[in-house]
Amino acid sequence: MSGDTLFVTAGASVVSVPAAGGSPTTLATGLGNAFDVAVSGGTLYVTEFDSGNVVALPAGGGTPSPVVTGLQQPVGVAVAGSTLYVTVAGAGTPGTGSVIAVPVTGGTPTVLAAGLNLPAGIDVTGGTLHVAVAGDGSVVSLPATGGTPTVLTTGLVRPFGLTVSAGTVYVAVAGDAGGSNGSVVSLPATGGTPTVLAAGLDQPFSVAATAGCTGSLCIPFGS
Repeated sequence: MSGDTLFVTAGASVVSVPAAGGSPTTLATGLGNAFDVAVSGGTLYVTEFDSGNVVALPAGGGTPSPVVTGLQQPVGVAVAGSTLYVTVAGAGTPGTGSVIAVPVTGGTPTVLAAGLNLPAGIDVTGGTLHVAVAGDGSVVSLPATGGTPTVLTTGLVRPFGLTVSAGTVYVAVAGDAGGSNGSVVSLPATGGTPTVLAAGLDQPFSVAATAGCTGSLCIPFGS
């Protein structure tokens, strides 16, 4: 989300839609299972889960350019300054996931944390990374320069999407496949017991938050 525009990955495509509602605009097609998107200035950064790439494209649409290739199932992406932070699922077996950093202009990835069990959503704020670890139902934090993850909460059923706003972490918890037990929860950025904000959802995989709504926090989410 950027300003009044939502950017959404949709299989092989990336689209934009006004935050107030309206018709989607296709920004790019032909992607290898576009999974997550981050925006900085006028550039979108998109993970391609199947193709193993992170690509960049203009926020107004255009041809994607590779930033990094050869990753084993990249999932989430966040951007701060000149650095991208990416969660990599790995081989799909426990303990093969990682969090990496790479310059927005491309280059050799730096491993910040390894041995994770399907890391998914990621956000960066104040020199700290927050990561939803779908495989073991936890949310963790670690320094943006790398280090041992700190567990903030556990016991979630497939936490995928994650964002941080004003000292609070918001998580889209997918729940069981076909179980309609998905939810959106919040917890302090320093850790604690999650608060359920919405329940009974069918596999929500993403979440965005903005404090710009009058008297409330708006959280768009969807499966």
